[in-house]
Amino acid sequence: PLRGKYYTQIKSQVIDVAAEQTTVEYLFEGTAQYKIPVIEYTKASQAQIHEVFRLYNKQGVHLNAEEIRNAVYHEVELTRATLAAAGDADPNSDVAQIAESLAGIPDLDRLGKALKSYGFGDTRYKRTKVLAWVISVLVHDTSGKDLASTSRNIDQLLITIQKDKFHKLAQSPTLTKLFSLLLEAVELHSSHDELWSDQFKDGGKGAKWQELQLVGSLVGIAMALAASPDDIEHRIEANGDAIRTASKESADWERPEKTQTKTQWDYIAKISKSLLELLEIDPNKAAEAVRLQFGTSGYASLQRMRIEPKS
Repeated sequence: PLRGKYYTQIKSQVIDVAAEQTTVEYLFEGTAQYKIPVIEYTKASQAQIHEVFRLYNKQGVHLNAEEIRNAVYHEVELTRATLAAAGDADPNSDVAQIAESLAGIPDLDRLGKALKSYGFGDTRYKRTKVLAWVISVLVHDTSGKDLASTSRNIDQLLITIQKDKFHKLAQSPTLTKLFSLLLEAVELHSSHDELWSDQFKDGGKGAKWQELQLVGSLVGIAMALAASPDDIEHRIEANGDAIRTASKESADWERPEKTQTKTQWDYIAKISKSLLELLEIDPNKAAEAVRLQFGTSGYASLQRMRIEPKS
C-alpha cells in the first residue's frame, strides 16, 4: 500500500514494526527510544545531492537512474507528470494531485497501458524511463554539445527546467499540450502494428519491443503528429507499406550490434528522420513545429550525433 507514494501521502498509514503497530509518521518523526545519527545538508547543490545518493547507493539494493531522478527532481512538474502519465505512480491517487498539468487530459491511463503492452512492466519505473527518454529526445536542445548518456540527457533537461522558472516546459499549459501529444502519438504508434515488422521490434522474436526501436519510432511519430496533426492518419495509410518495408529490410533500421552511447543516438536519429521522410514530412519543419509548441526541439542535437559511414 505504500508503493509509488510520496511521504506526505503515507504519513498516517498504520504499519507493523517489530510486532507492534505504529504510523509511518511516528516511525520517522516520533520520539524514539534509541538514537539515530543524522547528517543534515543545509547548503547542498544538486551535484552534491547526486553524490550523496551515489555513495549510499553502493550498499544494499542499488537504486536505478529513474528512482534517483524521481527523488532528486520531484519538485519539477515534468518529473511527476512523466511518472504519472507512464502509469508508474500510485494508481489510487488522482493524477491531478501528482501533476496539475495532467488534469483534464481524457483517457490518459491509455498511455501507461500502451507502454505496458509493448512489454515494459510496472516495476522500478521501466515505463517512466522509456517515456522520459522520448521526451528528452523530442525537446532537449543541448546547444551544440554532444548528447550525453540516456540518463544524463534526461537529467540535463530537468536541470535546465529547474534553473529557469520561466522555461516553457515549467508551465502547466505547455505540459498539458506535451502529454496530450504523447498520448496521441503512443496510441497512433500502437494501433498501427502493421507498420512495424517483428524483425524491427525485437529481432524477429515477436514477443516485445526493445527500447531503441520504440524510442526512435515514437519520436518520429510524435514529431509527425506535431507537424501535421490533421492528416497524419492519411499519411500513415498512404505510406504504410513503405514504412513496413523499411522496418523489415532497410539497413538503417537494423539495430546496431554494439549499443554504446554514440551508436544508440545514431540509430534513434536515423529511425526518426527516416520515418518522417517516409511520411512525406520535412524533418526540419517538424522540428520547428515542436519548437514552436514546447519552446525547444531536440532534433538538431540528435542529428548531430549521426555517425558518418566509413568510405
